[in-house]
Amino acid sequence: MMSELYIDIEQGLGRVRGNKALYKRMLNMFIEAKEINEFDVHISNGDYEEASKSAHAIKGIAGNLALSLLFDLSSELCEELRQGICDEKNMADYHDALEKTRAAVIEAMAGLDA
Repeated sequence: MMSELYIDIEQGLGRVRGNKALYKRMLNMFIEAKEINEFDVHISNGDYEEASKSAHAIKGIAGNLALSLLFDLSSELCEELRQGICDEKNMADYHDALEKTRAAVIEAMAGLDA
């Protein structure tokens, strides 16, 4: 399944000792995470220092939830932004992965109810 590229449900559940309700709540927190919107605002304002902090927070959230591709891309962006670099291709890859990760998370949350 393609969504495995974006979310490793087994690994995520392992991090919460199989507690599906807890994992689902955490996934919902990701969907509502203010850091994601803040990141885009900081990028739009050219504030790469604050954007790197938001990217670091997104990296932590993605890592905790086993959102593999988003973790990798936000890690890369975090490092670039700390150096004052904002690569357009990496930003496009991040936004694409974010959109697909959100869809995979919503699908996973529905599956956790089953």
